[in-house]
Amino acid sequence: MAFVLAKLGWSVDKLVSQPPKAVKDWGKSVGDLLPVLPKSSAPPAWATSEDAWATVPKPKRGDGWSEDPARTAGESNFFSIDGVEYMFRWAPAGTFRMGSGENVYLGGDDEKVHSVKLTRGFWMLETEVAQAMWQSVMGNNPSFFKGGDFAPEKFPVEGVSWNDAVEFCKKASRMKGVPKGYEFRLPTEAQWEYACRAGTRTRYSWESRDSASKYCAVDRTRTLPVGEFGDFEPNNWGIYDMHGNVREWRVDKYGEYTGDATDPAKAVRGPGKRVCRGGAWNSRKTNGESGFMGLDIGPDDWPACRSAARDKETPPRIILVFA
Repeated sequence: MAFVLAKLGWSVDKLVSQPPKAVKDWGKSVGDLLPVLPKSSAPPAWATSEDAWATVPKPKRGDGWSEDPARTAGESNFFSIDGVEYMFRWAPAGTFRMGSGENVYLGGDDEKVHSVKLTRGFWMLETEVAQAMWQSVMGNNPSFFKGGDFAPEKFPVEGVSWNDAVEFCKKASRMKGVPKGYEFRLPTEAQWEYACRAGTRTRYSWESRDSASKYCAVDRTRTLPVGEFGDFEPNNWGIYDMHGNVREWRVDKYGEYTGDATDPAKAVRGPGKRVCRGGAWNSRKTNGESGFMGLDIGPDDWPACRSAARDKETPPRIILVFA
């Protein structure tokens, strides 16, 4: 799972006072229904609002986690919850080009290039959420791919719904060890792509046309350990597996890009599909070749793993995903 550490008080302009009526159906599994979330477990306001990035006074400097102007992109910081370490990387405020001018063959028809300004920096978890993190907060491990004999706690958690991911953030935010005044959140789609690109404008977050299999778990028979326990390289900001291993939930609902934006988050009122980002362990490369129909498609192109690639699912469908 990729999530961000946000300063408490990043409240929203328009709050949904109650969860959507469809909440009674949240928890559907394949062929069954899981217990309905009780009212006390309703999603936090940031997950059910139209604006997940309202501006509030900036936190004070000097607490180690604040928006210090001198903080550099990719700077690391960590804390522990229940003996499990959480390592974060800093993504500073900035403007970037979101989306892709890729051809339709690579799946870029809903990725209109536009300028996005993020007025606030944020801390991105360095790896996907590991099974040990999930277990310590939620008390269970829903993953289909357990770690086995090798470092089971270092494999990414998967098989969780969007609602499960939001509940994890809500519970983890209340646990001892989280810096005072901060909370966990699912990233917005813009935050995720910004952190994934890490200053790049190439098809992937690495500058070369190297195969994705060098940087993340793709074209595999199962998931692999996260971060430094894998064999892959991080992006320029020290973040691992943004292009593979497991797909990752975003807080946004899926929608067409509407043009240049500041701190964007898609409206989330009513039913609809949530955005998933990043490739997965079972992503496959194209069978195309450079110059096919005049398009720049090589044998090492991985459409689902590109920085701008988008996917969507309807909660509460259970898929091998987490973020």
